[in-house]
Amino acid sequence: MRRTLAKASLHSALNLLFFAVLGTIVLSSTYLLTRDTIAQSVETEKLKLIAQIVPQDSYDNNIVQSTLDLPPDELLGTEETSIGYRATLKGEPSVVVLQPVAPDGYSGKIFLIVAIRSNGEVSGVRVVSHHETPGLGDYIE
Repeated sequence: MRRTLAKASLHSALNLLFFAVLGTIVLSSTYLLTRDTIAQSVETEKLKLIAQIVPQDSYDNNIVQSTLDLPPDELLGTEETSIGYRATLKGEPSVVVLQPVAPDGYSGKIFLIVAIRSNGEVSGVRVVSHHETPGLGDYIE
């Protein structure tokens, strides 16, 4: 009887191990196959938000190709290097787009995108992502 119980336990453990490894392989493969598409979608959405806060007539360059690597900054709330977008009009800086983080949301960090004109005026602000309570946190968007 002991041998049968040990065999049954080993069989169950091996089945569990097999399905855990299989699930890990499937999830990892899915992630690897979709991460570039997801990153592209996130970037596309960010560009749509930039178009909402930076007037088209305030720049004549390709904002996506004119980026700044910004070091972590306490005032921006960033803990990692972030990307700033520089808009120019006739070769002169006209708008900079920054990506600050508000660390004090009820349910986590709130990621923003802010456009600031060369005269210091805020052109616009949009929420990129948040984890606030659905229905309540929607008012910040």
